[in-house]
Amino acid sequence: MLSTIQDSEAQQPHGRARRRRRSCSSKNSLNPKPSERLSAKIAQYVLASKKLTQKELAKKLGVQQGYISKVTRGEKNFTLSHLELLSSFLNIPVAVLVWKACASKPPRSKARRKLFENMNRLVSDLYPDCFKVA
Repeated sequence: MLSTIQDSEAQQPHGRARRRRRSCSSKNSLNPKPSERLSAKIAQYVLASKKLTQKELAKKLGVQQGYISKVTRGEKNFTLSHLELLSSFLNIPVAVLVWKACASKPPRSKARRKLFENMNRLVSDLYPDCFKVA
């Protein structure tokens, strides 16, 4: 037994034993990264507000339906070019798309809630047709 351990150590550089590394990808993680949750919120918002299927959205973006599915589940991110395509499809700026996707739950504090409501009203006034959810 001792000779097999020494032989295996001799085969490795600097005498270090080989170890398996665990993957830290979001696929194996229970909590996706914040940017992946943001992409998921955007995808879910666009699908709901425009009454699209994942397949239809994938066709508009020029990607596979599986990619949209992974984004919706929080396993992948939209690229910047995909966000730009989405915003041009909705005819709104990317920043407004991100705001509306994230603005589903008002903050708890009174001052922030007031700011949140004013911002929501302003965005809705500027882009009234884009945010009617079915």
